[in-house]
Amino acid sequence: MKKSIIIVAVVVIVAILQFTYFMKNQPSMAEQKEEIYFVVDQVEVAPDSTYSFYDAEGNKFTSYTFPSPTTITKGDIIAKEANSSEIIVYRFDQNGKKEIFLRVNR
Repeated sequence: MKKSIIIVAVVVIVAILQFTYFMKNQPSMAEQKEEIYFVVDQVEVAPDSTYSFYDAEGNKFTSYTFPSPTTITKGDIIAKEANSSEIIVYRFDQNGKKEIFLRVNR
């Protein structure tokens, strides 16, 4: 009896952990449908070494947290097409041509 209770408890705990992990890594339907076009005008570094990106109107970019935000600078464009899971960071080269600088899957 005790052995079966322990087995059921372990199975339930593993199922809950797997479900939580799956749901955490899946973007919501609203996030999936969202289209992003954000031109970085200001990069702010907080005392705890977190980064915040702002556009020319002072709006903060909150849709995604980048693993290495130090590579994103003023003038970069953060974009995502609707129904896509890929965020693309564009940067202009010396000739003024827009190039893909970074691709990130959500």
